[in-house]
Amino acid sequence: MNTSAPNDPPVWLITGAGSGLGRATALAAARQGARVIVAGRSRRRLEDTAEAIADDGGVEPAVLPLNLAGASIDDYEQVTHMLTTQFGRLDVLVHCAAQFTGLTPLHELKPTDMATIMHVNVTAPWLLTRSLLGLLAARQSAVVWIDDADARRSNAFWGAYGLSKAALWKMQDTWAQELDATSSIRMLSFSPPPMFTALRRLAFPAIAPSQLETPERNAERLLQLVRGSSTA
Repeated sequence: MNTSAPNDPPVWLITGAGSGLGRATALAAARQGARVIVAGRSRRRLEDTAEAIADDGGVEPAVLPLNLAGASIDDYEQVTHMLTTQFGRLDVLVHCAAQFTGLTPLHELKPTDMATIMHVNVTAPWLLTRSLLGLLAARQSAVVWIDDADARRSNAFWGAYGLSKAALWKMQDTWAQELDATSSIRMLSFSPPPMFTALRRLAFPAIAPSQLETPERNAERLLQLVRGSSTA
């Protein structure tokens, strides 16, 4: 088992790191000296992110293919075992992965889409975090949940995605209160403004990049949030 000293580089695990905010956060964290594990369902995209980090001068990250839609409890336990044996620590967990199938009235939403969206956006992040709590609790750490305030507050047509974001916000808030006085883990909610990402383009196909902020700018804000919580 690898052991880590307090002055070792912080370790970040980022889901959805193949594109959008997840990719931008992985690059920004590596640029700040973190050892990054990039997780997501597309190995090709993850390897592209890893190559970009290496080209940017960062330590080559670990690539962790993880399909949240189909991962089992054993898969999450294997992730915990890998992090424990290879890194010996986990300082920051960022949940950037999200499932969205477009703006759809609830009565037209396919049951399979409803189930998958709620699982990927709520249940799977809970399972992964739950599995990693022991490793996170070994030192001051942070779990970052990505809020989508527009989808959470809106009703018509945001369907399962809006419902999942409302549930995710409530879960983060509840967990934060439960751990506040008893744990070194900080549950943080990050609510970026609308960004030019594949998800946003699926909802609004005609939108121009100039009308939205970039994932890169919001990744820097996410890092500031983590630093402000007194974590690595």
